[in-house]
Amino acid sequence: MKKNKFVLTLKIIKMKFIFMLVALIVICTASMSQTIGSKVSLTAVDGKPYTGTITDIQGGKYKIKYDGFDFEAWLIKEQFSLLNNNNQTQPKNNNIQITNDQINNQNNNYATVGKLYSGSSVNGNVYYYLLPSGKIIFGCPTGGLENFNLNAYCTTSPTNCGTYIKNGSTLNIKWNDRNVQTGKLSANGDIEINGSLIGEMQKVPNRLSASYDFSVNIGGTSIAETTKFNDDGTFLVSRVGGVDSGDGQNSAEWNSSHSGKYKINGYTISMMENNGKTTSHTIYSMDKVANPDYLGWDGNFLSKK
Repeated sequence: MKKNKFVLTLKIIKMKFIFMLVALIVICTASMSQTIGSKVSLTAVDGKPYTGTITDIQGGKYKIKYDGFDFEAWLIKEQFSLLNNNNQTQPKNNNIQITNDQINNQNNNYATVGKLYSGSSVNGNVYYYLLPSGKIIFGCPTGGLENFNLNAYCTTSPTNCGTYIKNGSTLNIKWNDRNVQTGKLSANGDIEINGSLIGEMQKVPNRLSASYDFSVNIGGTSIAETTKFNDDGTFLVSRVGGVDSGDGQNSAEWNSSHSGKYKINGYTISMMENNGKTTSHTIYSMDKVANPDYLGWDGNFLSKK
């Protein structure tokens, strides 16, 4: 009887030990699990290591906020490693890398600022916008390159989006409609595409001190606009318009003006009118000079007075 009681006691002790061991394993596993706020390390498509923080978890995907960068990306757990309290990484599969699409599909959908190229062709000015991620846009994004929404642009104009690869002095472009183009890179940075020579557009100074003219005539409606920029950060826009019916009798003219303050940040200018209205535009110049003769503005060029 005593022997059976002794054996039963040993079994109870053994079961308690196993239970405690399992609980300890669960606790240790939980402490290293992927939770919101956990620090992680990862390797991007450029081969460089990055660190970040998990900010959200949904359906087996983890939103990672990159340290030192203003964007987030949704990843699966195999694409990053957790960092413990000593900043030592767990073993990871080094063959798994983050793709370009995951980098581009950031939470705010804004792409890293790339390089804008422009040149002339038989159809007028042409623009190509090359992003660091390997994406390319045909056309000039409006509203500022710092605020360029890549996903929205490619949703509305999918055939104007594609990818590019630089191979020595060759630029290979593949558009979403499967059309392929080949460009030649020159020593000074210009690119020849389909017989058109395009050059990189430059940033303008944070302050301008000049007046620029812009005019357009569409279907008998003419508009002439002059924008004066002052180096104190203010501007004045004067506009004159007219409509000609073509019969020499019916016509109308008008003029208007508005003023306010402007702020230039990289390739983006914000125009804050005195009435509270604010607009943003893509701004650039062809030359690295303080007051360019031609000022790029949302895909058009304004001429200096």
